[in-house]
Amino acid sequence: QGNYRGQISSRGEVLTLLDRAGSVIASTNTPSNPSAAQAYLRITEMHYAPPEGIDHEFLELRNLGTNTLDLAGVHFTAGIDYVFGPGSELPPGGIGILVRDPSHFAGANVLGTYTSALDNGGEQITLRDAAGENVLSYEYDGDWFPPAREGGYSIVIIDETADWATWDDPLSWALSSVTGGSPGLANPPDHSQVYDAWQRVYFTPAEIADPLISGPGADPSGDGVVNLMKYALGLDPIPHATNGAPVIELDQDEPVYRYRRWINPADIAYEVESSLDLDGWTPVSDALGSSAELGGGLELRSIPAPAIDPGDRLYLRLRVTGP
Repeated sequence: QGNYRGQISSRGEVLTLLDRAGSVIASTNTPSNPSAAQAYLRITEMHYAPPEGIDHEFLELRNLGTNTLDLAGVHFTAGIDYVFGPGSELPPGGIGILVRDPSHFAGANVLGTYTSALDNGGEQITLRDAAGENVLSYEYDGDWFPPAREGGYSIVIIDETADWATWDDPLSWALSSVTGGSPGLANPPDHSQVYDAWQRVYFTPAEIADPLISGPGADPSGDGVVNLMKYALGLDPIPHATNGAPVIELDQDEPVYRYRRWINPADIAYEVESSLDLDGWTPVSDALGSSAELGGGLELRSIPAPAIDPGDRLYLRLRVTGP
């Protein structure tokens, strides 16, 4: 008998009773009865390093529920300093933003302003409901996506309906589709791509720390195709690059060069080049090219081959530059 420290989570948890020796005497599961904010309020986008200055940063929230969400008393205890006042609410499916300077967000649903600032290098973000229960508590790293820290992009959560504990995982986030993000609007599905995010999908932390395995110029599969090119083509770096490599095909008896590419790459550029002798290379015009979506942020780009004189040989290659 007596008092205890801490708080029993309304999301439910396991309580374990130990004796003085540390042996388990009993355990029980507490019931799950989350508040409306815990169930439906989520942070969906962060712009923590706008190149225009900190007055352009924002933090976006969304109500995933089908009822209006009362935000009164919802507050941050880490990251920014803000408490929602009486009458604050979000409609069903509604999106709103917290900002430093509302004058830079005309037309957006500005829920409030804060005077602190998001850390460009990353920090803990903790959002609590009116009773002090965690809604979200996660730590982001400013270097997860270099273009978000240096190139003016925001970061957006990929699956807004995922378990709240996954906000800590860099694989749960992506770059915004355009610089500046989409404050107060639904995030477009075609996120911008960056080498670092692709790297995290396929390599372990230990492999990422070794540039001879995961660096852009490395070739861990030994097939002669470096990681940078496999990233550019949206391929797994380990298998040999047979499926998914660029090809030349006939389209109505005319040669067409086809290759996979990201729809919104943030750190690389593609260019098809042609040569008659494998010595001098000339860029091929992309103006008459066409694209077909492949899913997963990728598209198949088709570029008509340039005309050549009878008897000449034509060679085509794909040049990828960056990061």
